[in-house]
Amino acid sequence: MKQKTIFRFLFVCSALFAACTNDMYEFPELEQRSDSPQTRVARTSISLANDLNGVTLNPSNGTATTGGFYWNQTYSNTKYQTTNFTFSHTGGTVSGYNYWDGFTISNVADTNNYGAPGSSDGWIAHQWGCMAVPTGTTNSPNYMVGYWGYYMLDYQNPITPNSRFRENGYATWVKLGNNSQAYTVNKVTVAIHPWPYYGNLYGDGFARPFGPGDHFDLIIYGVKRNGRFVTANAQTVKSITHAMADYPIGGTLNMPTGWTDITIDFGEPVKYLVFQMYSTDNSGELGPNTAVYFCLRDIVMQ
Repeated sequence: MKQKTIFRFLFVCSALFAACTNDMYEFPELEQRSDSPQTRVARTSISLANDLNGVTLNPSNGTATTGGFYWNQTYSNTKYQTTNFTFSHTGGTVSGYNYWDGFTISNVADTNNYGAPGSSDGWIAHQWGCMAVPTGTTNSPNYMVGYWGYYMLDYQNPITPNSRFRENGYATWVKLGNNSQAYTVNKVTVAIHPWPYYGNLYGDGFARPFGPGDHFDLIIYGVKRNGRFVTANAQTVKSITHAMADYPIGGTLNMPTGWTDITIDFGEPVKYLVFQMYSTDNSGELGPNTAVYFCLRDIVMQ
């Protein structure tokens, strides 16, 4: 309980720092151009995986840990950028404790279980892996570790058809491109993170083992150039839900460990992707008990 209190405190501190320091993206009143089939064909596909493949993580820009390196600026308050993508990120130190949320880059090959029923302490130093990159993998690929720091950000800014996106209003997002252009996103490739994977199996300091009826989801929203979320109709925001773990009643726990391609179709170009998570194992206003991490390898867009 003491550890949980500390974590909740850090969530609040992280959100307050983010609200004060994360730059707000101003959406210019741009002319809304049509995205014709001819225009789409003419565009060249852009891939996050290609951007990540061009990054070399080593002692000059990474922190060494079991199985590889993760970004050495993870606990600083700066965004991570590749050629074509910008990732939300906040970080710092409060009362001697490091915190971060958003995204950080990693090439760590470590799928060991660092938790135990009643304890999550071991995960703090080992939160950089991905179940799709098993322990012992040589020449492991770069990928993004996403952490949804929802507390005092997303929970205070529920997404509705009338919501307007602000970079400092949501914890975990990706900005597409390095200019004002919007993009048609075709695919996102993700995998489950070791912390929620083992927590769903065995429980940990916060989570209980999953049982029939439980599920753990990644939810993706699109944001248009004008800062509005893509909607399905006047009453509903359009979103894409991917089950990271699902335990159907009368069935068994389904929790794939490999990379999974999610087909994306928002029906129009977008400027941002916003990521949130949901678990049936939650504490109401305090949020999910399941560790809200995921791994991101690719975004394909035109």
